[in-house]
Amino acid sequence: AQAFKDCGWGREGRQRERERATRNSGDAMTLRPLRRCCSRRILFGPDLALVELLLVAIAFQAVRAEVSEQELLPTDRFTKPSLDGRQPHAQYVPHLAGPWGLPVATDAPSIFSKSAHHIRSRTKRVVIYYDLQWPSYAYRLARRALDQVGAEHHVMAVGLGFPTENKLRDLRLPVPACAAQWKQDHDWLSNQPLPASLKQKCPALGPLPTPCELLLGLVERFRPPAFPNVEHVAVTGFSAGAQVLDRCMYSIRRTYDPYLLGQSLAALTAAHHGEQWHCHHWSGSDHHLLYPHGDLILRQRQVCERVRGDGFEYKFSNGNGHLAPGCGECQCCRRRSRDDDGDHDDRSLKKVSFIIVSPSTLFYPVPERAALPEHSELTCLHFDPAVVLKRSPYNFLIPPSASKSCPNYNDYRYGAEGHLPPDMTIKGNITEATQRRALLAHHVLYIAGSADVCNWQLQKSFSPQCGQCKKHRNSISHSWMKADAVDMASPVVSTCGAMKQGTTRLERIRVYKDMIQGVLAPRLAVSVEQLHRHRKFMTLVGVGHDDFDVAHKLSRCWAYGHCSSHPLASMDDFQDQGQLLIWTAADEVRDLSSGRLRTERLKYSGAEAGSGSGGMFGLSGVVIAGVIASVLLAVPLYWLARKEKNLRSGSRQLETELVSEEEYST
Repeated sequence: AQAFKDCGWGREGRQRERERATRNSGDAMTLRPLRRCCSRRILFGPDLALVELLLVAIAFQAVRAEVSEQELLPTDRFTKPSLDGRQPHAQYVPHLAGPWGLPVATDAPSIFSKSAHHIRSRTKRVVIYYDLQWPSYAYRLARRALDQVGAEHHVMAVGLGFPTENKLRDLRLPVPACAAQWKQDHDWLSNQPLPASLKQKCPALGPLPTPCELLLGLVERFRPPAFPNVEHVAVTGFSAGAQVLDRCMYSIRRTYDPYLLGQSLAALTAAHHGEQWHCHHWSGSDHHLLYPHGDLILRQRQVCERVRGDGFEYKFSNGNGHLAPGCGECQCCRRRSRDDDGDHDDRSLKKVSFIIVSPSTLFYPVPERAALPEHSELTCLHFDPAVVLKRSPYNFLIPPSASKSCPNYNDYRYGAEGHLPPDMTIKGNITEATQRRALLAHHVLYIAGSADVCNWQLQKSFSPQCGQCKKHRNSISHSWMKADAVDMASPVVSTCGAMKQGTTRLERIRVYKDMIQGVLAPRLAVSVEQLHRHRKFMTLVGVGHDDFDVAHKLSRCWAYGHCSSHPLASMDDFQDQGQLLIWTAADEVRDLSSGRLRTERLKYSGAEAGSGSGGMFGLSGVVIAGVIASVLLAVPLYWLARKEKNLRSGSRQLETELVSEEEYST
């Protein structure tokens, strides 16, 4: 305390320094250099910093050696974003599918109004991020991650919410008459249309929209001319949000009432580039659909741009050659579908991409499922991420015992049977044209964290525990211990139909990848090159099931299109090398020259860990480390005492470091 007073801190110290400065130099001097010098000498001495680092290193090595054989996977760090910085502006966006709308949170109020034109003009990339949370929370996650990588101005963050009767998700009271609301979260996660009771509040004609139709309608709002300089829109769904986004890949357009604005719900990646457009003359079926409202522009647009499944994409230009170059003054134009488009520059192409991160379940358009081991055969080895990623492709077959153990495994939401949402079917079925468009009409990234490998329902019987299920649930009594039990907050779906997709989220993405590449694509005559241009399967190295970690790791992909570099790694990069590798965030290094991953070889001892010996650094090692730390702690205390004693004798020397305000500024 005396040392701080001598350096000019506190009321008495400041008065004393003013008297000294006036007595020695005769004019007013700034005290900041003196205080900075004193504070640096007291608090940040290099000797003390070295001692502190030494103490931390010794303690870390002692504790780390105690659990090194058990902490085989990185644990989620539940560090939530602070509320400082830019605040979310919650607002309601109407007319996304007919008159219906959704709440969003973004960078400015009334983002689609004239007052926000300057913000829209500077925006080059848009990130739409959502899960089960409120739009304001999703916005904070994305905005904070983007700001940390220097994307404060050219990237707009948008948090999205799907309201229910009990969770308004940033809808302001009174709730707008045509605001979309479902009864429960399960309804919108299943891509079910709005309940019919809402028509009593909103006098809307035509079919009630599904979440996918509303979501894709929102994506259309970020295109020119409202956003004149936008280059890319990244729609990111995490966890539960990823489940509905996966199903949106199969969403097709439904014709709305001719008096309402129809929305473009399919082939969102088709922008104004590609081959020339050609005129399409109205056919007999077109005239039949136009009657009796053929003179209405909205009706003509809906009939022209409807899904026909003939290999062409259609655009209603109404004679405007700028909307469809090469079509001239023709009203309805068409060109070959962009399924075979070879342009796949992720950073320069003006397009929409969908990022599906860690869903619990995925939609299977085929009845085949992977041949997985029985639950009684599972060991810790089956939950090792290296085993999952490096194994040979899975074999797929129709489950022979499905009628007994799990008869409804292929019913919707996990399969293409049963009651499907109306926007995913044509005459009640998902056609091959819809499946082909789902594979080739969108740019999609499927991502799973390498540490998202916990399924407590299966692993609770293991002894000892392993992976991220290494702590028994009965031993978890504090919130800071839940990093060892992340599935308590977001458990993976464990129904019989879901378990046929895999045991963990990481394995389910890997199994789904093999199903797309080995079953669905060959059945639709889609080549490997075509598929790789439009669908990529990645893993986030060292990341578990935590929304904050995911947003932080995806920030460079969102902001600059760097979606193929560390910590994102393609699942295709892993090949069987005859050894088991366990990832940790510190061990992983990206080798850009070879495009492969180098990992430090670690011993996988999940099956034999937990014997209690703890190696050479057991309980005795911790005690010895504590004694050494106590001895070394006396060194900085003794050093501080000597510094305090010598500080007074050197005070006059410090006074000579006072300089005038002008010299200090220079």
